Parts: sequence; structure tokens; C-alpha cells
Amino acid sequence: MKKAQAAMEFLLTYGWAILIVLVVVASLFFLGVLNPKTGNNCIPVAPIAACDVKVSETAESQQIVLKFPGDAAKDVTLSGMIINENKDCGILNEDITSGTPLNFICGVSLGNAGDKYGGTVKVNYTSVGGLARTAQLVISGIIE
Repeated sequence: MKKAQAAMEFLLTYGWAILIVLVVVASLFFLGVLNPKTGNNCIPVAPIAACDVKVSETAESQQIVLKFPGDAAKDVTLSGMIINENKDCGILNEDITSGTPLNFICGVSLGNAGDKYGGTVKVNYTSVGGLARTAQLVISGIIE
């Protein structure tokens, strides 16, 4: 009889402890503590030294805006972009060495407002000497 009582006390004690932990974790998720807001990120690769990304939802469609500061690259002309391997955003002969930012807009659907997104952007460019190259940028963030 004493063994059964000890087993029941053991199960009840640990059962209450597990229940309290589950309630605390659920409360933290509900309050948003365990789901932090992440900012938009764009990880550049050479020859592009800096980039910024924003995905926004408009009445007509979604737009990915990639910003390259004018001094982000040296002697590079963008010849095209591919978002997430299959969504082609054609731009031709955009110079990003002029000193003014280039805002590139591509209407690609990545989800709804508030959803997280992530992917890669392949940038086709022509370097000094006319050689065609490809750089791959990594983007992520929240759709605004």
C-alpha cells in the first residue's frame, strides 16, 4: 500500500510541475516573448558591398525593393536578377556606381503581410573588362 501511495505522489508532483512549465511556455508564446520580431536582412557578397531589402504588400501586388547604395560596388553593371531560383526580374544595364541609390522593384509573391520570408537573389552583373558574373545575395525578413 505504501508503494502505491509513493508512486501516486511521485506522479502527481511531477505532473503538476510539467503542467506549470507548459502553462508558462504557452504564456510566453502568447505574449510574443518567444517569437521575436526580426528585421529585414540582406547579406551582400563581393563585388556588392552593401544592400538593403524590403518586401511590401500593395493593393496590386507584392514588391521586393532591393537598395544598393551608389558606392556599394566598384565598376559593376547589373544585368538581371532572379529571386528564389525561378522568379525572374529582368533589369538591364543598371549602373550602381553613380553615387545615387538604385531602388529595384520586382513584383514577386512571397506570402501575406506579417509573414516571414527568406530566399536568395542571384544578381547577374558585368565587371570591368566585360566579364559576365553572378553574385548570390541572401535575403530574409517580414513582409510589411
